[in-house]
Amino acid sequence: MQHIQMNRKTPWRGAMLTLAAMASSAIAGTPDGYAHVRQVIAKAVRSKSLPSVSVAVFSHGRIEWAEGFGWADREHRVRATPDTIYQLASISKSFTATALMSLVQQKKIDLNRPINDYLGAAKIVARVGHAEDATVLRVANHTSGLPFHVDFFYSNTPLRRPDAQTTIRKYGQLTNPPGDRYFYSNLGYGLLGDVVASQQGTDYATAMKDLVFQPLGLASTFVGPPGRRTVAVQYQTNGARVPYFETDHAGASEVFSSANDLVRFAAFHLKAHLPGQRSILSDASIDRMHQLSSREDDRSGYGIGFEVSTRSGRQVVSHSGAMPGVATDMLLVPAEDLAIVVLCNAWSSEQVDEIVDQIAAVKLPGWRPQEAGGFPTPTRDFVPPGNLVGRWTGQVLRDEGVLPVILDVRPDGKIAGTFGDQPTVDLVNLSFKEGRLSGAFPTSLQTKDSERYSYVVYLDLKLDGERLFGAAVALDNPKSQTFVAGLSHWMDLHRVR
Repeated sequence: MQHIQMNRKTPWRGAMLTLAAMASSAIAGTPDGYAHVRQVIAKAVRSKSLPSVSVAVFSHGRIEWAEGFGWADREHRVRATPDTIYQLASISKSFTATALMSLVQQKKIDLNRPINDYLGAAKIVARVGHAEDATVLRVANHTSGLPFHVDFFYSNTPLRRPDAQTTIRKYGQLTNPPGDRYFYSNLGYGLLGDVVASQQGTDYATAMKDLVFQPLGLASTFVGPPGRRTVAVQYQTNGARVPYFETDHAGASEVFSSANDLVRFAAFHLKAHLPGQRSILSDASIDRMHQLSSREDDRSGYGIGFEVSTRSGRQVVSHSGAMPGVATDMLLVPAEDLAIVVLCNAWSSEQVDEIVDQIAAVKLPGWRPQEAGGFPTPTRDFVPPGNLVGRWTGQVLRDEGVLPVILDVRPDGKIAGTFGDQPTVDLVNLSFKEGRLSGAFPTSLQTKDSERYSYVVYLDLKLDGERLFGAAVALDNPKSQTFVAGLSHWMDLHRVR
């Protein structure tokens, strides 16, 4: 899903003529250094691989470039501008975290208290470890132990999202001990959105408007649904329109904004405080959000609402987003007083990443693209360690009750699984690294929530002596342009002696 290389053979003159026709709004006096970036974007728009792109760059105290390319609505010939509103996907987390830190400053929330202290009747449950160790901070930096979770509810289907209490009751369970590992969780930021709302005494959308959007002068930023506002149509990469959808993790996914608004938000996080903005966070609070507090690998990790990494010798604070019909990126380089935002109304993360890198290369000598991430790479010629070989029995916990599971790990590396009374199937895309087993079974968890879509059962299990435990995820195709869900369930197995 990452880093598709673009063809750059488009003649410069032809690309610029295309841009003249398709770009609709640019700040006067845009530096000539962006000509090549325009060429790259123009080719993507002209080839129809991207419906539209909106970009904005803040540098040394001012917005030096903001421009829209292509069509926000192809069918009605609505051109994109820097004020076109896009769904931000996971950049929503940076907004939710900003509201959270505002309430921390007001002493309404303590980062070191268990998140359960701020939830309603439904609480998260620890299947391993202790729920009281799942603090607000650990939820915010993705080390709480909450598993993978995505759940979309499309407007062209009858199913609507459940209330927060139902989601917590079904899926609010720790499948890793709190503090044990970094694991990105939309559910965690959905819970933080609920906490922000409850402590503000309003719904999430109103809390975000009062705590962040209005004080920072972000007139085109809001929590969905759009209502009567005009927003960019979201497209599949084949050109089909994506129906509007909601999630059960709004705090992770449901903020809308424009390039002009988003770059102003990014400038605030560079401590710029542009005209019309109130200082809702102290510099110390901003620094804490940008401070690495959990580590994904030796190059990157997470702060509070922001990814933190070292790239080309520079500290980078960033967040990206990707959902059906959406690809977004926001990159800050605090030492250079630089912020770059790129918004697109198609799930084309590779091309959006490349545009960000092209812009960064203009501003930062020696800038190099970042390597792709994603699901673990399958292990080639897998030879299982002796303590993994054998038969493992246990269960998957579901709202519908217990589902018995048998796993047979053979010395030749083949792993077969039997879920309930279904036929035995083989694990594919198997990976075993650092004591964790992952892969997918073409079978079913037989739950009401998951049977509405096609999926595989993706495993993320930890080997701990005579025990294999973790998450069994009913995972839709991650490359699907109409992705539906990835719903995690607790799975616990013990070796048969």
